[in-house]
Amino acid sequence: MRSKKLLIALLSVAFCFSFVLGFVRPETAKADVTPVTVEDMLAHSDNLRPAFNYGGGERLSVTDGVISPWADGHFFFCEEVDAVAFDITFTAGTDICIALRTDGGGQMWTSHGYYAFLYQVSDGDNVGTMIELYKVTDCSAWQTAETQLAKGVSYTNIFDGETHSVVYSFDEETGALVFDFEGTVVEGVDAGEPIAKANSNFKIARVNTGATYTVSATGAEVEPEPEDPTPDPEPEDPTPETKGIALTDDIMLENENKLLPAFNYGGGERLNVSNGQIASWVNGNFYYNDLVDSVAFTFTAGEGQGFLFVGLHINGSSVPWASTGYYAIIQDNMFGIFKIDEADKANWTGGVLGDVGNLEVNAFDGNAHEIFFGIEDKTLTFTVDGQSLVRTFEDDKIPVDGTELGLNANGDIVFRIGEALEAPVVELDYTGEFTNVETLIGDGAIRADYNYNGDFHCAREDGFVFSNGVKMSINATITAIDFDIVVTEGNSMFFAIRASAHGDIWDTRGYAVWFSGTTVKLFDLSEAWHDAPDKQIEGAPNIFDGERHNVKMYAFDDEKGNVHFGISVDGSEFVKLVDTTAPITLEGHTEFWLKSVNDETVKFKITAPEGTEHAYGEPVVTEPTCTEGGYTTVTCEDCGKAIVSDPQDALGHDYQPVVTEPTCIEAGYTTYTCSRCDDSYVEDGDPATGHSHVSTVVEPTCEDKGYTKYECACGDSYMEDFVDELGHDLQDATCTEPATCRREGCGYTEGEALGHEYGEWEVVKEATETEEGEKVKTCERCGDEVSETIPVVEPEESQPEESQPEVESQPEESQPEVESQPEESQPAEESAPESGEESGESTLSSGCTGSVGGSLAGIIALCFGIISIRRKRN
Repeated sequence: MRSKKLLIALLSVAFCFSFVLGFVRPETAKADVTPVTVEDMLAHSDNLRPAFNYGGGERLSVTDGVISPWADGHFFFCEEVDAVAFDITFTAGTDICIALRTDGGGQMWTSHGYYAFLYQVSDGDNVGTMIELYKVTDCSAWQTAETQLAKGVSYTNIFDGETHSVVYSFDEETGALVFDFEGTVVEGVDAGEPIAKANSNFKIARVNTGATYTVSATGAEVEPEPEDPTPDPEPEDPTPETKGIALTDDIMLENENKLLPAFNYGGGERLNVSNGQIASWVNGNFYYNDLVDSVAFTFTAGEGQGFLFVGLHINGSSVPWASTGYYAIIQDNMFGIFKIDEADKANWTGGVLGDVGNLEVNAFDGNAHEIFFGIEDKTLTFTVDGQSLVRTFEDDKIPVDGTELGLNANGDIVFRIGEALEAPVVELDYTGEFTNVETLIGDGAIRADYNYNGDFHCAREDGFVFSNGVKMSINATITAIDFDIVVTEGNSMFFAIRASAHGDIWDTRGYAVWFSGTTVKLFDLSEAWHDAPDKQIEGAPNIFDGERHNVKMYAFDDEKGNVHFGISVDGSEFVKLVDTTAPITLEGHTEFWLKSVNDETVKFKITAPEGTEHAYGEPVVTEPTCTEGGYTTVTCEDCGKAIVSDPQDALGHDYQPVVTEPTCIEAGYTTYTCSRCDDSYVEDGDPATGHSHVSTVVEPTCEDKGYTKYECACGDSYMEDFVDELGHDLQDATCTEPATCRREGCGYTEGEALGHEYGEWEVVKEATETEEGEKVKTCERCGDEVSETIPVVEPEESQPEESQPEVESQPEESQPEVESQPEESQPAEESAPESGEESGESTLSSGCTGSVGGSLAGIIALCFGIISIRRKRN
């Protein structure tokens, strides 16, 4: 009995111990994705990049398994990452953002993604960390109630200089966004369309403070590397030979993912790869992210003077004053080779190897040139169209802590890398019809635009359109236009065709001509505005002399999709330009502009070309509107020239107010809308009322924390005053029930019921030959009883003596065993029995039959006794 109880007790203890080990730390809810660790990042360190200055290795240190950005640091891990686990240690700062699924840019206001915004909070004596989770799709208003998915506070201060563990994850299938900071879990759900994955998916970015920090592997995942008792000896050469690839423009185009613009990683619009060529913007820099020992490519730059830097083994920007490396440089008609180490960066021209050479060709003439630059051992070779410089250096090589090829064109140069188009581009003459500007005037397409100085007007009178200052535009889809112009004031004009609507010069796209005195400058604004013209001529007719001048201008497509652009003044030869890289379509770019550039005093008038004959039709009355006066027009039926008369004043607006009441977060306002033309304006009203939060206390339960939730009628909410979960109050297990939590409504159970522990059977009623008996056993813990029936006793059968063959009496003479023998027949050696023997023989001889029968009866009685004993025990 005692052994059995001891065994049960030991099993119970073992069960409870294993239960505690299995459930002492509740499982943390998390998205069902595998986090990327710091080890993964370090294994792909080529995808670890600082923001704003890709390649600036000195601004992002990766040493001994630790990632250390600079002050106010941002860095990216440019792979598809939906979960990340790491340790972070702050040495300065009180806020930080940790983001998944970002699309470039170093800040919340320039990048989409899922943001965890952490900042320091205090309730007096305690300093903690507030954690807010946001879905950022509108970068201009990322931190709003509409974008916030969750909010929670941890009473551990992540900015205390200690090392803290972070796990952050997003599950696209469920929309779960989970931030786990040392056991404090903040969870949100993106119920809408998930943010698409992009090139740089994980980043850490400061918000408002000078945050400095390090990121390292989590303690649970880092295994110390075993010490090697016999480390490898240091190589004799501190700068061992390194072998990179031999790069060509074909390889660059085949590995477009390794082509990266400088200073603005992710700014794909500033590095165009198309039509078998790589194009970079003005003052452009780009990298090929690999170890490159030589590069051969075709280089085509716009006409003008400039620089070209080709860098190998560089570790930062592709300009020598910002990075070490080997550089080949073309400046105007000079070319040279430079080896730039740390000492030379302050005065990079000191790194020249030998004398620079005079280049026999102009690399900036708009034609294609073949360029090669390579390093082998300590010899550098630079070749331009077969003309070579070869230089050898004696001192140490540049340490290979950078791996990129870099190209940089300084100045106003747009350059392209790659073979020229299959067929040379020929400047075509325009053979179509020129649209007479009078037709556009008659159609009402001409309009005033941009009233900067408050007195701008665009008036029509006697076939002329007058303008003073800034801009006049013609909203029509035209390929070519013909007009006469008279400039009455000013000396700087800007014409644009195939232009985007309502744009300032610096913000728009189009093909533009800038007249300044007798200088004509042509601009292809396919990509962006640039100060340097794509083409420039001197000695053009001066249109600022107050006389009448004719202007013809066109922009048309050829069969290959290139756009041919040209302009002629007073019948002169057309100045031409061809756009082959990113031609502007007519869709969305249909305006023709006439506008001043830097001189807002310019006044001009345009009309049909001189000599145009007119056939005027019936007058047409234009009724006045809210903003424009009425008038009567007669129009030429051939060209559309219109003569205006009978002017009427504008009606003015009839505004009707509609009041919008303020909300918690938005101020009220009144909208005034004109009943005639729907013109409207807004006046400020009452300020925002601010949130009116109602608190609701959620009590803690056994497994969940308690808190106070503050909710506003507008839907804004937050939680504070967190209280730890209570834990289960278990009542001991019984024979029939497992251990159960006493708290109402919990219902939690642990383990199993103990089961009954019954004692020995006890006979409470003996069985007889006519009645059954009964026995019971009782549980020693709870007193539960179990009973069983004892069957009736079988009666003993009595048999007559003569029926027992064993004890039949036989006649003496018939028993040979006891035949008497004559005394003299006994052997002589037999001695007379002793007294005891005689008694025994006497007993045997006197009761042989009775002894046998008695023995049988004793055996039978013994058997019945054993049966009875067993029944009692049962």
